[in-house]
Amino acid sequence: VLKYGVIRMHDLVNDVLKWEKFYVSGRLQKP
Repeated sequence: VLKYGVIRMHDLVNDVLKWEKFYVSGRLQKP
């Protein structure tokens, strides 16, 4: 159960980082 929780947490962090990258690049492209 602990291992599963760690994997879920890792995926959550990756999703947040991806979203942040996407958001920042989107902001930079706007005039």
